[in-house]
Amino acid sequence: MFAFADKIFKIYKNSKLVKMENKEIQVTERIKNVLIPRYAYNFSEFCRLVHIEKSTLSSTLNRQSAPSLKHIIKIVEAIPEISLEWLILGKEPMLKTTQSSSTANNNLELLIKSKDETIEAQKEAIAAQKATINKLEAELKKMAVSPVGIADAV
Repeated sequence: MFAFADKIFKIYKNSKLVKMENKEIQVTERIKNVLIPRYAYNFSEFCRLVHIEKSTLSSTLNRQSAPSLKHIIKIVEAIPEISLEWLILGKEPMLKTTQSSSTANNNLELLIKSKDETIEAQKEAIAAQKATINKLEAELKKMAVSPVGIADAV
């Protein structure tokens, strides 16, 4: 977590040094015009998604000031596919590279494989338990039929 926060801080710090002379869309505009419409039904829902108070985010967006580092972290944590460089600097692409998608796909494949192995192990355990149950039922039937009876067997 600290490495992630350190990376965000370095990018955020550098973004304050970047001059927006060519009217690039600033962080607040990217949040208002891209993130909110794309990831939420409305402003209130977006605030719930990113865990930022409505009044706080509204104030930041209305005065066109850069969101605090704390809020940038909350947005990136809530919407992990968003590129931090895009959010802060406007550097394309907006979504993280496909390499991240490949990692996610690999993780998903490992999870599915693990799930399949767990299911197979559970099937084997169930089969063994069924065999034990059948064996015990057969022994119980023998005891019930035998002239000695259950009471004498104990």
